[in-house]
Amino acid sequence: MAAAEGPISKRHIVSDDASSRTAFALVSSVAPLYFLITLKQRLSLDNLHLGLVEVVLLLVLRFVINLNPVNAVRRAESVAGVVSQADQDEYDRSSVVPKARRLKRKPKSRKSAKSKGEHPVYTDAVIDKCLYSMLAIVDPKPLGELKEPKDDTPAPIPLDQWALVHDSERTKVMKHPSMPQLYAISSTFPELEVRKLWEVLIDAGNRVTWDGLCEKAETVEELGPRGVKADGKRQGSIAYLAMKGMFPVKAKDMCLLSIITRLPPTASTVPDSSDKPILRLMCATTSVEHKDRPEQSGYNRMKLAISGFVAEEDGHGGSRLIQITDLSGLGSWVPDKIIQLVTKNIIPKSLAKVGKLAETYEPKKERAALQGDDWLPPLLGSWDDPALAKEAQGADAGEIEADDSEGEEGEEEEEDDDDEELANMPASEARSLRELVVQLRTVTSRLSSLESGTKNEQSGWLQRIMPSNAAVHQSTGLAGVLSSSVFGGAVGAATVFALFMRMTRRRQ
Repeated sequence: MAAAEGPISKRHIVSDDASSRTAFALVSSVAPLYFLITLKQRLSLDNLHLGLVEVVLLLVLRFVINLNPVNAVRRAESVAGVVSQADQDEYDRSSVVPKARRLKRKPKSRKSAKSKGEHPVYTDAVIDKCLYSMLAIVDPKPLGELKEPKDDTPAPIPLDQWALVHDSERTKVMKHPSMPQLYAISSTFPELEVRKLWEVLIDAGNRVTWDGLCEKAETVEELGPRGVKADGKRQGSIAYLAMKGMFPVKAKDMCLLSIITRLPPTASTVPDSSDKPILRLMCATTSVEHKDRPEQSGYNRMKLAISGFVAEEDGHGGSRLIQITDLSGLGSWVPDKIIQLVTKNIIPKSLAKVGKLAETYEPKKERAALQGDDWLPPLLGSWDDPALAKEAQGADAGEIEADDSEGEEGEEEEEDDDDEELANMPASEARSLRELVVQLRTVTSRLSSLESGTKNEQSGWLQRIMPSNAAVHQSTGLAGVLSSSVFGGAVGAATVFALFMRMTRRRQ
């Protein structure tokens, strides 16, 4: 401590000395004031020249003070003091750094406290809240598939209760009854498959092509697996959008968290449509912050509570698109004419461009390679319900236990080989084949129960009423039942094998 006090006290002395010299120079410059006033009267100097003389005297006195030998010694001491202080500071840092490192230990990874595969920032709770808010304003019926968020969410009001503000041949504009800045724009595409429409919408890079207000769009981060591995997992992405300005609204940008899912199938609401349940796909979005996309100059960061779209079949081979748009980020001061221009003109034209682009759109290679049901997003709630997850991705054949415990080892080896081949099959074909296997095993178990029941009956009351020489007829009856069971099992196995070979040839 004594060594540290020395340099610090010298530095204080140097600073005090500098201030005292400055004060002395000021006093010295004011001292000959009487002489200057007298000189002014004799030489007729004005105030401006008098001030200039004062400045010259101040500079001269300051220069003279710096030439004093005593001050030179003090300057040398001050330099030594500064050097000593630098050494002392270096010593202090070397002794403090280990302590600082101990204080700045990295916290434990948050992944250990979360479920496997959960994003450390955009957690499952954040994703589920986004989906919950979107369902509340579109279709509240499937809300039971999700856990209710702790934070506030919109009141459940379906689309059919929204106020209709515009209606044309293929476009409808609806307004939320309690959130005046929330709009729904619906467009129909009678000759467009829902998958083509979906492929265009989920690719953020296409936004610049069909949205006239979008200046830049790119995917920043992918959330969850893709393809056949997406079943039973939350799936989404983070996208960055830069929107053009429109007087009097300045250009805006935003980072959007987009979550895609498949809603439970329902009957079509289109008149004269088929009775087949329609496919409904939903994308829920909300604004978030991302470390790789901070706020940029020239743009105002826009905040969206909830938005997104729903793409569904219309029951006649076509599709329908419902765009949910939150205009609260533009500001409450925006004139109604701007709102009407966006909802009744700009967005409907953008949706029409989506349909035209989807007619000739070719998805990326990894998306185009998905066949059957593999291109579909995960079913809503399948990540929380193991039964739904297994149904979505096909239960592993190794987890299905055979009800007949008397199977031979050769048959078990054949089943293992079949399981490996089933694992390489598409999910839709594998599910169909496994359902047949389960049904056949159920029939086999029932035949076995009937066989055991027949044995019990004949070993009980039948032997008491039959003479001893009828044992041959009893054994013949048992053989007939056993032969029927074996024959039924053989027919079922042959059917499964034929179906499997047909699917294999079709896949090749």
